[in-house]
Amino acid sequence: MKALFRICLLLGLAFGLGTLAPRAQATVSLNISVKVILNSSNEWPVVTNQVTYHLTNESDIRQRVAEFNDLFDRMAWGFRFNLTDITTLSGVSEWFDTDTSPDGDFSGFKLAVDRNHSKFHYREDAINIYINGHQQGRGITSTSTALLLLQDLILLNQKDEWQTMLHEFGHAMGLDHTHGQCNDEDDCGYRWRNDDRCDDTIYDYPHKSRQEIALYNFNVSTNNLTDDQRRQVDDVYYNLMSYHEPSIKDCRLTHDQWMLIVNALNDPLRRRIISSGSTVFVDKNKSDQFLTPCEVMEKLDSLVGGWAWPVSLYADWIKNNPLSPEYYFRSTCNSIIMTPPWPAKPDWWPHWPPPDNSSWPWPPVDFHPPYKPDDWPSDWTWLPDPPDTLTICFGGQYRTIQNGLDCAAADGDRLQIKAGHYNETMRINRPMTLTADRDKRSGEAGNVTIGRN
Repeated sequence: MKALFRICLLLGLAFGLGTLAPRAQATVSLNISVKVILNSSNEWPVVTNQVTYHLTNESDIRQRVAEFNDLFDRMAWGFRFNLTDITTLSGVSEWFDTDTSPDGDFSGFKLAVDRNHSKFHYREDAINIYINGHQQGRGITSTSTALLLLQDLILLNQKDEWQTMLHEFGHAMGLDHTHGQCNDEDDCGYRWRNDDRCDDTIYDYPHKSRQEIALYNFNVSTNNLTDDQRRQVDDVYYNLMSYHEPSIKDCRLTHDQWMLIVNALNDPLRRRIISSGSTVFVDKNKSDQFLTPCEVMEKLDSLVGGWAWPVSLYADWIKNNPLSPEYYFRSTCNSIIMTPPWPAKPDWWPHWPPPDNSSWPWPPVDFHPPYKPDDWPSDWTWLPDPPDTLTICFGGQYRTIQNGLDCAAADGDRLQIKAGHYNETMRINRPMTLTADRDKRSGEAGNVTIGRN
């Protein structure tokens, strides 16, 4: 057991397992490209009134990104921004004063960018952030000074608050407001909501106080909250996706919000191109109903073994319909309906007897050669009805670390491992980061050990 402890300790030191300090977290870099729209005189936007935060030169932008990365390090969710470039755009001054509120012409701006990527320096491998000189919008105190469509394109005015760019990045990654899929009170139906698709955020309402949030959710004042209740209130009130205007010191994302971001980044059709790697999740205790692509073949017998139809029908279907890489990474259920083709019946069916053997009994006990069609599976027994469809729930969590390494991980990826002892050996032959997942409630990193008992 001493040898095992030493192995686990060395693994913990080498690959980031166990309780980690925030800055010890290995990260995935997310590309962001910033474009500044110049006016007709080829000048940068100018702030015309006193504001704390602004984006009127390269230094402002770089400082803001550095502050965001410090915040990401403190959150310890394992990602950072990589600022690929800061580009000034001349010749598009008609968009210099475009309203950055929902009342503005963002759709027109988006269409112009789509029609001429080169002119607007649009990058396919980054989230594209455009800054213009609009002075009004919804005001510098509102987190709605930016407008976003979920196609890696964000438009900000130069007076944005510190969190606006980050807030809109959250939307680009698929996050809703903590008060749900709406904006102001009128849009939200003037009611408390918790339809942000995150189980670890409680009911929220735009611009309410911590006291009001505590009273609504727990019927006690903030002074009488338990530690767990206080954390839940703070996780909403100081949330990046809230309308409570959190300070950079207290700003946060929850575990479920992080999972939504990872699912977006892991989607090869949408986001993986903008990141330096993917996050592969490992949980030895994950639900049996969620299968990874690597587990399907080994569990196929148990899924359809009791059916009258042969397993080979479904195995052939999987081989002929390979899953896209998305299913190897996503942590949530993606249902696939397997519909294996029914082999063609003999030309003479359902006429009886067969043309050259009228002495066979009816119905046949089994369909023996030479009358079984050649293209039917070898283990197919005669059944005149087509096979049943099979619905499988694919989720991207792997039960063993080695499966995560072999089936999904590529160079530079992260394996995020649920706390516990993994009674296995493993072999790593590529640059990789292994890190412990954080507890959904406490936010603390768990303890992971690896090795044979």
